[in-house]
Amino acid sequence: MAMVLIIEDDELAANIMRQQLKEDRHEIVWSQDGLEGLKVAQEKRPDFIILDYNLPSANGVAVLNKLRNDPATASIPVLLVSAMAEKDVTGKLRRQFMGVTFLQKPLDFKRVRALIAAKKI
Repeated sequence: MAMVLIIEDDELAANIMRQQLKEDRHEIVWSQDGLEGLKVAQEKRPDFIILDYNLPSANGVAVLNKLRNDPATASIPVLLVSAMAEKDVTGKLRRQFMGVTFLQKPLDFKRVRALIAAKKI
């Protein structure tokens, strides 16, 4: 069982993620906002973060950058997700972050579960 922080502004999408992951008995923490999610990550230090690319107040890349630059959160595995096409997102990410895993919505929860279980992104 892992503590998973979902940083997602779309309540329906967050609820689907929450329901799917609760089946595996994970503790789920949800934040609707990038800056709030960053604060929650720093306070709770989750085992895994699912981070939406498009967020209010701070987009996913800005949040990811802050997570990676904070020694307290730098090692937390982060899965970046978006409804945008992978090719539109991954090129930008490769230039900024090595080894970032990206999944396009709707999510393949079999793959998400495997990533969480391995805690490797």
